[in-house]
Amino acid sequence: MYTVQVLKNKRGQTTTVISTAMTVIILVCIVVCGLFIVYSIENAMVSTGNFNESSWYTIYQQFVSTIQTVFNLLPVAIIVVVAGFVLAILMRWVYGGGGR
Repeated sequence: MYTVQVLKNKRGQTTTVISTAMTVIILVCIVVCGLFIVYSIENAMVSTGNFNESSWYTIYQQFVSTIQTVFNLLPVAIIVVVAGFVLAILMRWVYGGGGR
């Protein structure tokens, strides 16, 4: 019976790892696609001409500054999420996991 419980725990941990990895991959793809869309919008707006004189220019510049800040912090956020996940796995492994 103990062997069956250990196998269920390992299977559950594998599922958790796979689902977390898939979530991270999906988030990275969404961010990359979003940045590509922002670049395309910028390219279209600048190519129309006289964009620097528009009232939207300051709003656009603030938006680009915000995106640049978020993009610089993205690797740190990914590292923190992965470190938290690894810490949770280690804590569960060292102190034992729930359902006994």
